[in-house]
Amino acid sequence: GYVGSARLCARAALRSGAGLVHICSRREVIGYYSAACDEVMNFAIAEDKTGLPRVKAIKEMISRADAIAIGSGMGLDAFALRLLDIVLNHATCPCVIDADAITLLAQNRDMLPLLKKGNFVLTPHKAEFCRLADISMAELDADLMA
Repeated sequence: GYVGSARLCARAALRSGAGLVHICSRREVIGYYSAACDEVMNFAIAEDKTGLPRVKAIKEMISRADAIAIGSGMGLDAFALRLLDIVLNHATCPCVIDADAITLLAQNRDMLPLLKKGNFVLTPHKAEFCRLADISMAELDADLMA
């Protein structure tokens, strides 16, 4: 994934008035965030023996969150898919779903009904919207509203 996009998301949260911001990321990139974002709390996502996010650890973390942003720079692999699944199934706070998380939803349409369970806001750009809605860019452009 693009690690800089999660940093940008964290800085935007701080700028908009969030008092405490955490970046939860894969262990292999946590050093980048610690060096680049000293005003943000950085946590490596705990992994199970298969290398996927530990459900219990993620559930504990999101239970303390007032809001969640997921997707920026997270990638499209099994690790990212498990993380998204945990958030969709267990988050009770408002969640912004962006970037790679939107693409994962488009690739795993069986997850879409989970959006009804929570307070989720999707923020797709045009290409992400087309993947999610399963339409072409031409179809979208022909039906744009001002």
